[in-house]
Amino acid sequence: MNAKVDIEAWRQLWQASADGPGAADLRDRVARETRRQNIAMIGPVLVTIVIGGWTLLRANASPGFDNVLLAVETWLFIAVAWLGGLWIDRGTWRPLSDSTSAFIDISIRRCEAALRGLKFLAVMYVVQLAFILFWKLQFSSIGFAELITSWPVIVLGWIAGPALAGFVVWYGRAKRAELRYLLDLRRSALP
Repeated sequence: MNAKVDIEAWRQLWQASADGPGAADLRDRVARETRRQNIAMIGPVLVTIVIGGWTLLRANASPGFDNVLLAVETWLFIAVAWLGGLWIDRGTWRPLSDSTSAFIDISIRRCEAALRGLKFLAVMYVVQLAFILFWKLQFSSIGFAELITSWPVIVLGWIAGPALAGFVVWYGRAKRAELRYLLDLRRSALP
């Protein structure tokens, strides 16, 4: 059998199973994930508007070096977050075709993107927290002991840090398990 015939047989197998109950569940799941992705875009847009706007207003109202530095760093951080997120999510917005294999492939790509996104999130969090600590130490009159017990550091570092780490571990395990399942599903469908 040549490769063209093998590919045709594989395509027919996928199309034949496209009407099964598993295929309908997969299509529904991908549609739900797509809706969630679209709704989740509200969060970054709000952060961009609220946090970015607040730093611009602050720098405009009091144009000292510290406020301008904060605004510039915030907008650089927002730009890197947007570019990184869009780069990580490339190819995950919709299936390439209306076949079961395309729905499995996009589900696999979404799992892989989620795992890459977790690493990106952790790095971005650490970098931003380090900048905030540096900024507060440089431009406030408090010392290091007061800084690590101040409310922004308690909220962002002592509470959000461990919560984020727990989320990354939990969500990473769930996504790796889902990815293993999807890869097994794709392998089992090959003729």
